Amino acid sequence: RVPPHRNIHVHQYLNDELPHLWNERVGKDELALFPWLLRSPDLAPCDFFLWGHIKYLGFVPPPPKALEEHRERIHAALITIDRMTLQNNWNEFDYRLHV
Repeated sequence: RVPPHRNIHVHQYLNDELPHLWNERVGKDELALFPWLLRSPDLAPCDFFLWGHIKYLGFVPPPPKALEEHRERIHAALITIDRMTLQNNWNEFDYRLHV
């Protein structure tokens, strides 16, 4: 069985839409075409943390019936983040800058 991202149709689409911009694997040993960073340098851990937190708390079923209800859920999720959590997240970001 082939994972979805390894399907030939997916490869062709990525080659057409994002030439030289995705991490295709080539050869019998499946070596990367070019090295890929473990983490994107333009996204801080806070980006991932905040998105995950908002998604976990703000996008739960049942789906909101109106845009305003959706905004309220996102706001409610944001105010659950305390100062210490943000500080710990910032410390982790600072640590990763110096590793």
